[in-house]
Amino acid sequence: STPAWLGDSPHPKSGSATRHKHRKNILSQIGKQLSVEIHNEGVWMSTISDKSSEGDDKQRGKDTAEHDTDGGRKAPNEQRIFLPWGIKARAALESIVCGEIPDEVNDKFDFGEVSASYAGHLRCVMSDLRTSNATASKQRAKATKEYQQAHLADLEKKSADLSNVASTAETSLSRMEKNYKDALLKTEEALKVIERT
Repeated sequence: STPAWLGDSPHPKSGSATRHKHRKNILSQIGKQLSVEIHNEGVWMSTISDKSSEGDDKQRGKDTAEHDTDGGRKAPNEQRIFLPWGIKARAALESIVCGEIPDEVNDKFDFGEVSASYAGHLRCVMSDLRTSNATASKQRAKATKEYQQAHLADLEKKSADLSNVASTAETSLSRMEKNYKDALLKTEEALKVIERT
């Protein structure tokens, strides 16, 4: 089904429309894709998976997590990086716009299987979530407050746990002192009995 305007065009056919349709068909079949979110503070990259491939990704994530080390890759559902605004963030966005896979993606994410299965294609969903500076400042202040409150609650819980441990240790120490005094008293009584005999 060729568009009507294409037959009237004086320009030679290059096949770009066919190639675009072919790429679109391939990209629509890719279950694992790269998500790029642009924020006021920087660029957030993560992997997302369609429900159709969720089971395979969970199994791969489980296998990867079982063999994960400090220097190894994280499980697919944990693959995410944040690039604050700077040379790296701008270079990553420029690479994506130019059709290249950024170095950060190659280094941090595991898209080797997807790239090999779909002729080197990688699906990328980009969202611009930037807002006004005033709103961003309010959101940062709110997030900082929530983080500090959560951190304070965690410290209070740890303090309560340490108090319980100290109380238990004090009780054990008092019991040991009582046992020691009882044993000393019995020893003295036994020595007195021996001296009498």
